[in-house]
Amino acid sequence: MSEKRYLPAFASEAEEAQWWFDHREEHGVEFVQAIREGRITNGSKRRIAVAQSTPILLDADEASIALVLASNAGLDYADYVKQLLHDALLREAATSIQQTERSGRQELTHLRAAS
Repeated sequence: MSEKRYLPAFASEAEEAQWWFDHREEHGVEFVQAIREGRITNGSKRRIAVAQSTPILLDADEASIALVLASNAGLDYADYVKQLLHDALLREAATSIQQTERSGRQELTHLRAAS
């Protein structure tokens, strides 16, 4: 999705919660897709972060394991570690989306019970 999304105006918090709940699947899919495509940004902080390299220090045991696994896969050590990090970040983002959806359902249930 390349066009910018606009949220409707909501008359109440309950109405907004219902809207997010009703649209949770499409937004979750779009969010993961945007992460995969590198479209998730945070203004200038994101631009600065992209311009910088970030050294990651692994302890000796972790580095040895990564080196052996990279060799077994026929990959360069640094490329292998970057791919592992990339895959882990995507998994964490998907988990975060699922947790947000569960939290939203709980909040909606709470709001419905309160009204």
